Amino acid sequence: MPHTRAPLSLRVARRLTKRYPGVVAGGVVGGVVVAFAVSRAARRHRSPAAGTGQPAKRASPVGEPPAARLQGVVLAQLQRAITELEGTDQDAIHEARKAIKRARAGLRLLRAQLGKDSFERENAALRQCALSLAQTRDTQAMLATLNSLLERHPKKLVKAPVLALQAQLYGELASVSSAQQSRPQALAQLRQAHERLRVWRPSEAEPKPIEGEFERIYERARKKLKAARKHPNTGKMHDLRKRVKDLRYSAEMFSAQGALIAGEEHYALRLIENSRRVSDLIGEEHDLALLAERVRAQPKGERKAILRQIDKRQRRLRTRALLRAQRIFRRSPRAARRAVMGGWATR
Repeated sequence: MPHTRAPLSLRVARRLTKRYPGVVAGGVVGGVVVAFAVSRAARRHRSPAAGTGQPAKRASPVGEPPAARLQGVVLAQLQRAITELEGTDQDAIHEARKAIKRARAGLRLLRAQLGKDSFERENAALRQCALSLAQTRDTQAMLATLNSLLERHPKKLVKAPVLALQAQLYGELASVSSAQQSRPQALAQLRQAHERLRVWRPSEAEPKPIEGEFERIYERARKKLKAARKHPNTGKMHDLRKRVKDLRYSAEMFSAQGALIAGEEHYALRLIENSRRVSDLIGEEHDLALLAERVRAQPKGERKAILRQIDKRQRRLRTRALLRAQRIFRRSPRAARRAVMGGWATR
């Protein structure tokens, strides 16, 4: 039987799965990675200009104006959050909160079209909705962080007071959480926001305001990096994390819809991956800070030993996150925007 070669997209996906297993498994980013590679490989096979060093602009999705396409992305994320909260999966609250954050990133890009009052109303509603779901996540994070520290330093930390705190956190997680109780209210808020944004019609069809918002998001994140490098405390690092997440989600929205200029895929992928890694590192540092607060509220015992390990781990994570973050901002806001949004205006 003659050997049949696998389709190009499948061969690329297989190579990427081996090379970037953690990234390709990461949902949205994984789809972006495969899309980059398939697009790049397809141009080599089909484009008569391949190898000439003259990249051509790739067209964005045809039909709708840029603001309407972003509106569709935001609505899709809100619907995902609604679907998660309507289900019973254990990770539903965590997944819903991630979808809400992505929706808020899309709203920031639509700030100029929405107008100040509408943007602030919708952003505040989604922020409050996410906060109402946060308590269970914080307990889960503290417990996971404590378990990780116990695995790293069993001889130093496996003591009665620390194990008592561990048991306390398990008990809180098993009880009916305020996040579970807040599900109906959060669902109602999300459905209302979805309906308001569904009937909204963008008055501005040009991409200029969206491009300006992307540059603003990039510049805000870069300023937060400067502040965190000057004062690398938990508050400054958390501010950096929020702004880097906004940048990552914005870049994912454009790159996933084919708005890139040929030859810029690697830059966009690096920006997304570095932003994701910085967010993860600072997220772990923030979880350690939450755990430290909880430890300080416990009766005296083995507090000094665990707080020492928490502080040591936090300093390492901050150093790694700041070094990684510097890779994100090597271009000016305008150059970054051109690379990530290159084909967005082409319809």
